[in-house]
Amino acid sequence: VENSSGTIHLETFDGDIFVYNSEPLDTGDVLTIKANNSIYLQSVSHSIIEANSTSGSITYSGEIQTDGQYSFKNNKGNIALSIPEESSCMVEVLVQKGRFSFIDLPIKVITENKSPVSVQKIVGQMGEGEATINIVSASGRILIRKLK
Repeated sequence: VENSSGTIHLETFDGDIFVYNSEPLDTGDVLTIKANNSIYLQSVSHSIIEANSTSGSITYSGEIQTDGQYSFKNNKGNIALSIPEESSCMVEVLVQKGRFSFIDLPIKVITENKSPVSVQKIVGQMGEGEATINIVSASGRILIRKLK
């Protein structure tokens, strides 16, 4: 999907989903994606995004809207977000079997529950924490890094 606008719902059982240069028409327009394989999002302006993958990776590269609500969920596979250094958001990460890291971003860790036998939960804040980013992964690496 390229250069599209409005509420967008995409779902596939076999194959990857790519979304480039999409935007809402009205406040509250949602971008919803469900895939068994990988999801790639780049230059997406929707402030409400729900991306769920069963066994592929999820890659997001772009701005974080001030009023944004972002949800990235994955059963098996990596989740990688590339966002601007000046983003203002709360980040909540739940990971069961996997690793989590921030690279080159001013994320202040507020709470961290690391347990080798249960779900790890990390809550962090960038800027004033205006947007919310929720990331859930059963297994796989989660990486949040500075957009270049």
